[in-house]
Amino acid sequence: MKIAPNQIFYFHSKKNLFALQHSKAFIIAFSQDCLANCQTQRTNVVNSMLQPANITYKQPSHVESTKELLLRNYFADNRPWVVAYSGGKDSTLVLQLVYELIYSLEKAQRKPVFVIASDTRVEAPNVESYLDQRIKEIRDHAVANDLPIHAELAQPTTEQSFWFNLIGKGYPPPTRWFRWCTSKMKIKPVQTAIENVIAEYGSVILLLGSRNTESTHRS
Repeated sequence: MKIAPNQIFYFHSKKNLFALQHSKAFIIAFSQDCLANCQTQRTNVVNSMLQPANITYKQPSHVESTKELLLRNYFADNRPWVVAYSGGKDSTLVLQLVYELIYSLEKAQRKPVFVIASDTRVEAPNVESYLDQRIKEIRDHAVANDLPIHAELAQPTTEQSFWFNLIGKGYPPPTRWFRWCTSKMKIKPVQTAIENVIAEYGSVILLLGSRNTESTHRS
């Protein structure tokens, strides 16, 4: 896939996007209609310039309000942002709006954004291929457009890997009551990647995507 400079780039198909009203206040998502019109600025609808009493105003949409909130928080300090990206709907929507925010700013206004995805090394081949391709496209587009966006796949070390623990250490296969794989193969590698950013910048802001209806027991 050849990516030209200044090309508008979307990371996910429209049909898989959640509507913003299904997400938490600070979690970013938008519907298909909003995606199609995401570049449209808020406008005032004026019925008549000669009759001020008849002037009506379009209320900002939930998406526009969220974008404004994002922008204010982005300029609140100099700490870089980290987007936890899984390739799913929720994290994709967070990434989409953050990417659009960075893309819309002048070069001098931008600060680093790190996109960190987790590759457990035991994913289904199509899932692993999908994540690899998305991370590559994010990197290529960021470089082509001189954006301070860095994308990486966090992978478990040998000692954290599935087969090392299952066969080498004799761990039982993961169950809903003993999900050692989540901690060792997903959380710890991502945590290490975030700590590497913190070591360089001192502190970061972590952005997560989660639906209001998301189960508290689901990782």
